[in-house]
Order: sequence, then C-alpha cells, then structure tokens
Amino acid sequence: MVLGFIGLFLPIVPTTPFILVSVWFFARSSNKLENWLVNHKIFGKMIQDWRNHGSINKKAKISATLLIIFSFSGAIYFNQILVFDILLAVVGTSIVVFIISRPDYPEIA
Repeated sequence: MVLGFIGLFLPIVPTTPFILVSVWFFARSSNKLENWLVNHKIFGKMIQDWRNHGSINKKAKISATLLIIFSFSGAIYFNQILVFDILLAVVGTSIVVFIISRPDYPEIA
C-alpha cells in the first residue's frame, strides 16, 4: 500500500499494481481496510472499475505504458547481459500488452 502512495509522487514507481495487490490482500484479511480502499477518493474508482469490469482508464494505461517502456529500456540499455536483456524485453512487452488489452471503460450490455 505504501508503495502505491509513493507511486503517486515518483514517476518510476507504478501506483495501480501496488494498490490492486493491496486490495486483494485486504479483501482476505481486513474488511475495514478493504472498504476504506474501495471507497477512497483517489483509488476507489480505479479499484471499482477493475473489480467490476476489468477495465483501466485511458490515462492510467498511457502513463503505465510510457513508464514501463522508459524504465525497462533504461534497464536494458545499462545492462551487459544479453539473456537478462531478452528477459526484460519479454516481461516488459507482456505487461504492456496486458495493460493495453484491458478495456478503457466498462462496456454497457
């Protein structure tokens, strides 16, 4: 949860994954903390969209994609081990594809 809050202020630290993981753990350990997060004024809508529709808003997708590309590219550039570079490229690409493949807004049936 703390890493998610730090991610609000530091561009390299992702916010969304840490908050979603926190909610997942809180849902299994503390109803009070889970309700606090789900109804939070900053994170609540993001959590509810994910839970109810599996969606990520367009602004979060763009931010996450750019930060992933930036951070993984930097790691690949400064790394000297080819196998590690390939692994980073595959993992980074997989994460970006997953994020982009999520719907922007809940689909209306």
